[in-house]
Amino acid sequence: LGRYPVHHHMRFDNSRGEVTRGVVVKHSDAHAFVPHASHGMRFVDCIGYDIKEEAYWYDPQPRTDPGHPTGVIAEHITDDLHYIRCVAAWSLDTEQFRFSGFRLGRSRKGNLVDSCLVVGTSGRGLGPTGSGTASGYFWPEGDSGGDFPSFWEFLDNTSLACAGFGWGGWQNSGGIRHEIASVQRDAQGRITRQGKFTAINCNRGGGTLGAYQNKYEIMFNEIYNSGEARGIEIWATGTLGAHDIKIRGGKHAIAFRHHSLPREGLPTPTVIRNVDWAGISGRPIRVQENQEGSSKPNVWHLINCGLNIQDPMSNFDNFASGIAAGSIIQIQEGNVAKRITSN
Repeated sequence: LGRYPVHHHMRFDNSRGEVTRGVVVKHSDAHAFVPHASHGMRFVDCIGYDIKEEAYWYDPQPRTDPGHPTGVIAEHITDDLHYIRCVAAWSLDTEQFRFSGFRLGRSRKGNLVDSCLVVGTSGRGLGPTGSGTASGYFWPEGDSGGDFPSFWEFLDNTSLACAGFGWGGWQNSGGIRHEIASVQRDAQGRITRQGKFTAINCNRGGGTLGAYQNKYEIMFNEIYNSGEARGIEIWATGTLGAHDIKIRGGKHAIAFRHHSLPREGLPTPTVIRNVDWAGISGRPIRVQENQEGSSKPNVWHLINCGLNIQDPMSNFDNFASGIAAGSIIQIQEGNVAKRITSN
């Protein structure tokens, strides 16, 4: 124990096999559970309640070493960490722009969030039109790419009544693939477990994915009652897209936002498919991609998303002013497809 209620500090492989079970931390002004560079630990049936920082967290910064080929070493990385049926309830930090119940930081391998629940997490910059990305679970900026990305298995987790998003990712992770939610496979590649993610009454939406370019794949999400917000919003280009998404309520099902890196030509299409939406108060697709003329053309393919194939423009909100010239949106329902190119 140290500066946090439950703190395992740089125990490395000495902590392997240890289980922290049924521990409750309440009314803490600091992080509740901190397995800092302590590998192979399991936190099972734990609760962090009324925590003023992220309840489940470890030090995000690897130690720099100019002599190392990549400039960093793994001294602060935590591997093979499992959070199972853990709860983060009513965590609040009014100072942090990207606050969360679970901070899913750097690792080399084996980290897992399974059947966990976040309730009522909040941070600054929120509201349906705010710019903060506080969320229940967050893959943070600066913790992607290189030798130590922050890719976790993410199975059957839930966010309830969060002031921001159900989950959030703000990374540029190159070509490394990651799933939200995850699928487990055996050695032969057969699916042994299909995970999902559920967001209920999250004020800004089910999930938000940025920043500029990554290979995240959003799948098997169920999103209910996002108020005046959206089901899923995507900032990054070149992502693996989204599929098998169920959305009930909210103003828009999918929102495309405005991050583009300088480049030549068009990016790899972002493919959205098999979106089952109902109860949307606005148009199903929101385009807010062209910010002050800085965005580059993008390509989106929308396949079997319940859209109006006969009148494609009726599916979009803010199309004329919100999309960079030369962008392509292709809509396909069954065997019928139509392509729109922006002027």
